[in-house]
Amino acid sequence: MSSRNILRGLIVANLILITFYLATVNHRYINIDEAVIGEQAYWLQEIGFVKSNLLSGLDLKWENRVYHYHKLLVVTGAVVTKLFGFSLNSLRLIVSLFSFLFFLVLWKFIVIEKEVEDGKKTFLIILFLFLANTLFFSFSYLFRPEVMVMTLGFISYYFLSKYIKNNNKKELIYSGIFSGLAALTHLNGLIFIIAGFLLLVLNKYYIQSFVFGIIGSFILIFYFFDLLTPELFQGFLFQFTNDPNLDKSDFSVFAPFVKILSEHLRFFHGAEESVFSLFFIVVLILNLRFLISNYKNLLIYTLLTIVLLASIAHGSTSKYALLYFPYMFIIIGIGVSRIDELSRFSRWVVLLFMMNYAGFHLYSIISNKINNDIDYDKRNALINELTDNSAVPIIADESYVFNELDNGKTIHSLLLISYLKEYELGMPLDQLIFDDYALRNNNKFVLIDKLTESSELISSIGFDNLQLGDTVYQYVVRNKVDDMMLFESLK
Repeated sequence: MSSRNILRGLIVANLILITFYLATVNHRYINIDEAVIGEQAYWLQEIGFVKSNLLSGLDLKWENRVYHYHKLLVVTGAVVTKLFGFSLNSLRLIVSLFSFLFFLVLWKFIVIEKEVEDGKKTFLIILFLFLANTLFFSFSYLFRPEVMVMTLGFISYYFLSKYIKNNNKKELIYSGIFSGLAALTHLNGLIFIIAGFLLLVLNKYYIQSFVFGIIGSFILIFYFFDLLTPELFQGFLFQFTNDPNLDKSDFSVFAPFVKILSEHLRFFHGAEESVFSLFFIVVLILNLRFLISNYKNLLIYTLLTIVLLASIAHGSTSKYALLYFPYMFIIIGIGVSRIDELSRFSRWVVLLFMMNYAGFHLYSIISNKINNDIDYDKRNALINELTDNSAVPIIADESYVFNELDNGKTIHSLLLISYLKEYELGMPLDQLIFDDYALRNNNKFVLIDKLTESSELISSIGFDNLQLGDTVYQYVVRNKVDDMMLFESLK
């Protein structure tokens, strides 16, 4: 097949994927983290600091003030909320714009700057790999920090590569700034400050490496913009060291080394990750000599980001791998674009793994990531109708915060109740919700939605057997409609 026909095929495939992506933006599930981070952005623009009613009751006083959060993302969300109102779509648009910015910089890096051979074809291959990827499909339109950090980190690498090539001091400064912005968005972004510093050292830019590190660290100082008194900083340390997402072992001096040894779990976390990882490994092995000869800094930077993320990230969740996806995908793109240089058997192996990757991920997207079940706006309107649009405290699905905080609602998350210590100690979930948490927080209503809540919760309260007027501890079934059940306090 001629190179022109390959380019045409890639363009058609990418246009189909882009059309599919855009057609599904209104059919995405709401992630719990979107509600939590979105609520933080709402309160920042509303009262001048971050707090969270959703996260109340975890003995960390988050309902009073949150000190530890994704600073740049939340500040950006607060600005957007101030300008356009509190809307999930406007918050998601922030991440979409960063996704678009990433591809613009990638195009400039690969095609215009000609940092790789056969740039147009390589770019189209990389674009296809991203658009077909389950993680990117989800997180590029989801109000979480990963894609924003990925983009800022890649811009830092873009300028760093240009500096090493051209020795332009402005590019070194820009690279340091964007590495700091990545860390300011999520502390996992520290990998770009450290990786950039080490890459400069390995290229014998010793003084410049310290300049880069100082610039990135200076930007990161703004993480503490709302922690300017000893009391505020103590509050930050307390929440950070007791965060339920972290474990005491995360603060051990041996933690980075232990985490590195288990980093393979991120690459083989599940079937989707395994298919991608095997594809990457195959392309890397078949092109290793060529890559070492022509793209040594890219290989080094990729390895540095992988090892550094392993050492500082908590857990082996696959979503953090997005931070180094650009470098892995560039390596794959380079390898696939020079497939004619490989033996006939190797060509078939690469094509087989690429087809397997694309097919598996696209099937996963269609099967698991498209929401055709829940109309969130309709269900929120129904909740308002069931509760007479009352502004009293309610326990409900976290997605209820969108479009309702402006109505004065105090909303506590059902899912986050499972983080409570009592649950960890064995208290039944129904007792924890109705006989403990709801009473302590003076919740007049508890709303259970069969479509959004866990099967454990549904079975624990005997959802299917409850009728109007039945009681669960101190709460009575007041309404039951469309797989939703509203409980009202008897007190």
